[in-house]
Amino acid sequence: ELGIILTDEFSEYDSEGAFNVAYSDGNTIVGIARYSFVDCEEQGLLSTYTPKKLAEVYLDMMDRTVDEGVRVRGDVPYFTYTETANDASKLFYMPTFYRTPYAYFVITFITPKSREEQGRVEFFEYIDTVYILNGYLQ
Repeated sequence: ELGIILTDEFSEYDSEGAFNVAYSDGNTIVGIARYSFVDCEEQGLLSTYTPKKLAEVYLDMMDRTVDEGVRVRGDVPYFTYTETANDASKLFYMPTFYRTPYAYFVITFITPKSREEQGRVEFFEYIDTVYILNGYLQ
């Protein structure tokens, strides 16, 4: 339903079930999670949320401190936060939110905290490539 254009350096990445599919280039992980409207309703989420409202609800459900609240770039809502990994390294996260006719998608970009500034630039470039596949356009 949803596509994203990544560079050739990316290959599939085992996220151990954290995402439906994930890719990595060695510096950045791009994790994609799909939430069908049927699944959302079973969890008490509405299927009528805008991507921005979904981002706000998702942030509330995460119940963690974020670097900044929900922001919007173009028409894509996102927020950022930092988390300590199992090996004590700091990771920078940027979940982004999308809606198709049948599901919500959360594309999360992850990179070491030391790459935050460079990562943001790259993430915004990737966000600009996200598209809904023709067969799912209404």
